[in-house]
Amino acid sequence: MLGPAKQGDYVAGPAAPAASCREHESFLGVEQDLRRSVEGPVDTKPFGVAAVQLAEQMHDATPDVGRDQFQLMDAAFFDRTEQLIRFAQLAARCRPVPTLPGPEAELSDLENGAFDHDLSSHDNPGMEERVESQEVYGGKLFKVYRDRVRLPGGQLTTREIVRHPGSVGIIPRDASGRIVLVRQFRYVAGRELWEIPAGTLDKAGEEIPAAARRELAEEAGFLAQRWTLLGTAYLMPGYCDERMTFFLAEDLSPTESHPELDESFKVNPFDAHDLQVLRASGELLDAKTLLGLAWAGVPLWAAPSQR
Repeated sequence: MLGPAKQGDYVAGPAAPAASCREHESFLGVEQDLRRSVEGPVDTKPFGVAAVQLAEQMHDATPDVGRDQFQLMDAAFFDRTEQLIRFAQLAARCRPVPTLPGPEAELSDLENGAFDHDLSSHDNPGMEERVESQEVYGGKLFKVYRDRVRLPGGQLTTREIVRHPGSVGIIPRDASGRIVLVRQFRYVAGRELWEIPAGTLDKAGEEIPAAARRELAEEAGFLAQRWTLLGTAYLMPGYCDERMTFFLAEDLSPTESHPELDESFKVNPFDAHDLQVLRASGELLDAKTLLGLAWAGVPLWAAPSQR
């Protein structure tokens, strides 16, 4: 991953080469720590320091400087970004790493850095206080509310929110490694889209894993013997609280599909090459599908290889 640092590789400015070289050597030391058996504490301080420096470089620009004017191709900036990404990838692959600090410990070190709030706190209702909430629409799948909230500075503003019960998304992978997608017409988009099987948690008392099994059978016509929880994500957090739980489904066997009355699906398995072609040609436009495929390890952004 990281090779030995070379003085001539850093050309950002007169003082940058030596500093960047030292930083590179620090990351190289951390990488070497992670690659061997971990018996003592691993020094991850360079990771936190570089993260703060990177954020400062991004946020120090004056308000009249657009993002397209950032010097993102500056060698030192690009190298530091790549090092952070590669360090995170390496740490994620190393098992076990009991001496590495967890997210809360790592992020709390940045409280007085370039960030303006405690990143280790995921639920901070004090930032915006709800004053009143009014339901303005109640539909089959969700409700819409208009909330009045008080900002930290005391000002009042309005938030229009879609309250959603949550959903599941399934990435079905067959024995040959192909991913099964469904194609359905989306009225809002005005076209058919290729998507992973997915659905709303709209059955009273139904647990999330049971909903995933039901949706896979209903939409794609498959049962799965092996299920892996990939994670959860908010799909549209700017105005909707829908949180989708993603599963990888394997050891597939066919079953009779039972789509809803207002649903109609075409089902097709795709190998990695075909998925890359769909993505490169603009045929994969559904955000949850792109996220789910990436989460399942499909190399979507690689150039399609020659068959």
